[in-house]
Amino acid sequence: LADGGGAPSGVGDSAAGAEISAAGTSTSAGDADLLVDLADTALADLWVLDDDLPAPVAGWTANWRYVWPRDAAFCSVALARIGAADRAADVLAHLQDLQQADGWFEARYVPGTDRAPDRRAPQFDGTGLLLWASAEAVAASGAGGGAVADRLAPLVTTSLAALHHATSGGIALPPASPDYWEVREGAATLWGAGATLAGLRAGAELTGSTGAEESAQVFAHLLQGTFGRGGWQRYRDGGGADSALALFDATGLHDMIDPARLGALRSELSRPAGGIAPGAAWKQDGISWTPSTSLLGLGLARAGEHLPAREILSWLAAHRTEQGSLPEKVLHDGRPAQVAPLAWTAANTLLALDALAS
Repeated sequence: LADGGGAPSGVGDSAAGAEISAAGTSTSAGDADLLVDLADTALADLWVLDDDLPAPVAGWTANWRYVWPRDAAFCSVALARIGAADRAADVLAHLQDLQQADGWFEARYVPGTDRAPDRRAPQFDGTGLLLWASAEAVAASGAGGGAVADRLAPLVTTSLAALHHATSGGIALPPASPDYWEVREGAATLWGAGATLAGLRAGAELTGSTGAEESAQVFAHLLQGTFGRGGWQRYRDGGGADSALALFDATGLHDMIDPARLGALRSELSRPAGGIAPGAAWKQDGISWTPSTSLLGLGLARAGEHLPAREILSWLAAHRTEQGSLPEKVLHDGRPAQVAPLAWTAANTLLALDALAS
């Protein structure tokens, strides 16, 4: 990536661009060209929301111009995977500086400060997701991974301790906390559970701790007996299907969800324009949400389900704005709607393309 306002490097320098045409024999030349163009514009979206900032903001519209830890986690992984490992480490180091002593994060931050813009409750999912992102950044850094791990050691140590404490060593569900739905919660959500497991496994990988590995194993078994037994709904005993199901495969937890269950999510949460809603309990307004839709594409791509992943990516490509940016919403009639560009959707898209090209 260029510095200080320059144009982004071409995605031909990354797996997401240079080899996307080889992502599967069933991809036509036209589809391959479309996905290469999607990679290019998704990178541009991420670029403009990250350039000359300590960490990417969610969007540039006033109410989105903040740093969300969960969005930043996905953005940092995308940056690492496209070859900008140093920039990914910078983003994670900035979030490390913002982390509270107990391991929690505010829901969002005013860029360049440690201030929350409002009185939203702190959120727990960033703890696990940034630990997962740290492991991804270390792995993507190759020979420089040791230096990245050393730099992010405080984030890793604090986050792993927080996850261990919150789950009593893996035997308890994480605390009730708002998640990407941004509403108050009275019970642990599927998203929070997935983020916690991703963090526990990443922490075990980064530290080599047998205790952390045992906690992750115990916690995975707990999720199978609670959320899994209940059909992997938003809550352990109900709430309907939730796009958070895709988080497991998106973060490499491929042993948790049956591929057929993940594939069914698209029909369960479908909206008229062809994308999905965040969940079955979401308001029935006909709107497709691209963060959820792109997350599903990412989960499918990383699970090896390339054909449905390509279908979702092609849908995203076909519903960009006139300027080529990925919007947050797509209306019932297929028109893109506010806001655009959106960093989380761009990051999910780049990561899904990268998985197809791997």
